[in-house]
Amino acid sequence: GEAIVPVWNSQMNFDESWPSTLHQVDEMKRLRIEPVLALNWLPPEYRELGPFDDGDAASLITKHPETLDNLVESSIIAWGDTGSRWRIGRAEDSPTHLEGAAEALKERLEDLVFNLDISTPSTSSASAHLPMTPREEVATASASVLEAWCHDEQIIELPAPWKAGSHGLQPTPFYPALKHLIQAVGGRSEVTWLPVQPSLHACMLEGNDQEPVIVVWKKNPNGPHEQLSLPITSEQVQCLDVLGQPAARRPEQHQHHILIEDLPVIIKDFSASGPRLMSGLLLQPQSLPAELKVHDHRLSLHNNSSRPLVGHLIANAVEGVELRPAIIGLDLAPGERLEMPLEVVVTTPLPAGAVPIHWEARLERGHRLPMTTWMTVGLPDLQVDWTRRNTSSRDLVIDLDLINEGQEPRIVHVSLGHVDLDMGPAARLTVAPGASLSQTFRIPDGEYSLAGASISLMLEDRETNGKLREMMQIAPRPITAGVSDRTTP
Repeated sequence: GEAIVPVWNSQMNFDESWPSTLHQVDEMKRLRIEPVLALNWLPPEYRELGPFDDGDAASLITKHPETLDNLVESSIIAWGDTGSRWRIGRAEDSPTHLEGAAEALKERLEDLVFNLDISTPSTSSASAHLPMTPREEVATASASVLEAWCHDEQIIELPAPWKAGSHGLQPTPFYPALKHLIQAVGGRSEVTWLPVQPSLHACMLEGNDQEPVIVVWKKNPNGPHEQLSLPITSEQVQCLDVLGQPAARRPEQHQHHILIEDLPVIIKDFSASGPRLMSGLLLQPQSLPAELKVHDHRLSLHNNSSRPLVGHLIANAVEGVELRPAIIGLDLAPGERLEMPLEVVVTTPLPAGAVPIHWEARLERGHRLPMTTWMTVGLPDLQVDWTRRNTSSRDLVIDLDLINEGQEPRIVHVSLGHVDLDMGPAARLTVAPGASLSQTFRIPDGEYSLAGASISLMLEDRETNGKLREMMQIAPRPITAGVSDRTTP
């Protein structure tokens, strides 16, 4: 991997900041992270040559190239001919200043280092960041590193894990997370994506002479907690978040269930055979229209192990969904792939969103391997969003938002239901192509009369026999304790 390291500090003179910078670069080299030495800030000592602002490094170097001399001399003393990767300026800098600064640095380093590489940042790296808590910064930056590594990006840009303090550079909250991430991904360039629920990403990382690790992170760190199930059985499995804290896990006979909260999780000390086979199981397409009929899909299973795969693959029952056939014979040589049609039958209305399809491979010698694939349920070209509105009244107010992304008008029938109450006939709604529509449902005194109960929210597309049903739980009524002033004689 690579890391961009500022070698000038905007809050400290060069002689003060250089020892800390040198230490950070040496630490990255020890962890096999290739540093890219960045000139993007101005030390206070050079601002009087301007006027220049904190980030005018390219402009300063173009007009006063001699300011590079002390830095170049120090880098040669520190790293000899290996300090060859440099980056100058900011994405918004003048091309003339960037070119002049790069030429000035090149003149001073060209005959002193091997494979000199001087680059400038792209405009894509200049993005605004909303204020975040330290933990949110750790979660977001860690997920960004993992995303870039697993997608094999050549340069990974991340916030500097240190900042200026009263005694030089000091670590930010991201620094310990970065060290754990480097240890997890370092030397593991072989990436295997694992099939997990749509709200998560999970990759198994392997490399020569390296034990495998699995890294898991949420697409939205602020989203609800998720449980990830993996076919790993070792009792010695380690599950730690990027700050080194244990992640909750629940082992079963043939798998582990791991709680994924806001921070990415690193999983170690397991056999790679189960997750590797899990990565070879695919059900396509992954979308499932909530239409009560038979849907044609294809099942693929790749035996990516070194042993024959002999036994049966069994689809476990899912409420509202039937798979045909549910039992599939397996006799796959190493490297062989099973491809076959599979019928997915929707038998009852389904909730929109992700639906797990649980499988179990029952193999020779009693070996069992649980696996999960995921399907996204919805109605084609129609976005459906139910929201319970917070109000100060006793009425229960529910909003429905629809977006028609198709080319034809959509007519849907919407109803609310409760086992003991008549909530009236279904409402007929028409949504024009490319348009959105909002509908509000109000149940008088519903916050109290339905407290502790649940109601069904049904949306039907009668033309396609599509039916989506959500269950909304109403919070119980708060209990208020009373205190009597009577005493017992």
